[in-house]
Amino acid sequence: YISSVTASDDFPISTGRDITYNGGDTDAILLKLNAELSEMKWGTFLGGTGTDASHTLKLDKDNGIFLAGGTTSTDFPIKGASYQGLLKGDADGWIAHIGPAGDTLYNVTYTGTTAFDQIYFLDINEAEEVFVYGQTAGSFPVTPGVYSNPNSGQFVQKFSRSLSSLKFSTVFGSGRGTPDISPTAFLVNECNNLYMSGWGGIVNSQTLHW
Repeated sequence: YISSVTASDDFPISTGRDITYNGGDTDAILLKLNAELSEMKWGTFLGGTGTDASHTLKLDKDNGIFLAGGTTSTDFPIKGASYQGLLKGDADGWIAHIGPAGDTLYNVTYTGTTAFDQIYFLDINEAEEVFVYGQTAGSFPVTPGVYSNPNSGQFVQKFSRSLSSLKFSTVFGSGRGTPDISPTAFLVNECNNLYMSGWGGIVNSQTLHW
């Protein structure tokens, strides 16, 4: 399984939920290949008329796929009783849940602020609740009772399996007001502890490499 991004309107997708490029600079793509990497079982574009990308995926117990990324599309295909139904900023994170055959979109939500936001990693726990790790340049929500470094540029959120309710949200980092960590890995373990890693610091905030 691969989730990624393409600017090609002729990307070779012939079987799946959405086989047509949606316009804009890029679309997110999700592909399933056979074990030998010689055949695409199915694929789908995912996006709107803006710039869309997918950076992460995780399979559920039924081989459905949770995936996430970032978008500037006001017409991204939001589905179900989503936590956030409308694009808030110049770029928002998004999370989607797709069926195991790649032809059914279960639930989709935005998550973000009026500034730049993007999800880079997603994981699920035993109950298939959804956790995401990303960057923000905005005033990201911090729910009561969580650890946080106010005004920081990295966020972690937990959602219900249906992506309709937010369980918690927080930010961490230096408090500079911009992202200063480039995320590199994320894990939710069996006890629901969260492990995040990344690199950066002042090089990111001064040069905008984030």
